Amino acid sequence: MLKAYLPLKYALGIDKGMMLSIKLLNIHDDHLAIPKRRKIKNNPNAKPKHYPFYTQDGESTGLKELIDDAIKWRRDCVKIGSIWLFCTSTGQPYIKDDDTTSGFDSIWQRAIKKALAETALEERFTEHDICAKTASDVADVDHAAQLRGHINKATTEKTCRRKATVVLPLKRD
Repeated sequence: MLKAYLPLKYALGIDKGMMLSIKLLNIHDDHLAIPKRRKIKNNPNAKPKHYPFYTQDGESTGLKELIDDAIKWRRDCVKIGSIWLFCTSTGQPYIKDDDTTSGFDSIWQRAIKKALAETALEERFTEHDICAKTASDVADVDHAAQLRGHINKATTEKTCRRKATVVLPLKRD
């Protein structure tokens, strides 16, 4: 499941709760629609997000392929029908009504432990670190804030942008 989950999460830059709340009805022919997060649902400045599958020039954004990978995982591993993109083998969501994700968290911890033991990975990282990496890898802070769903880009700078700022020195004449 994580092999389908992680590349999609990195591309979207959204948090675990939003990722685990994606339903199949959010996937349209030309875009992925993500509703407002629950905690800011009543904020009029917050907007739902639409992630297009194609640019205005008709080129793929790569998102459709990532979603297709997740759907292929579902087809191979989920035993019964479910409305959730990421769900247990019995079709239940990994996110509960109270926003807890204990089942997913257990999968994450086992995967990190295995990766540390069996790969060149040397340091633990959290699921939230992937969101921060997405925000750090985007050159423009406005784009990073949009990906993260932050209304105020200062929030993005403070909490998610982790790469060092490149500052050119003053050139001496």
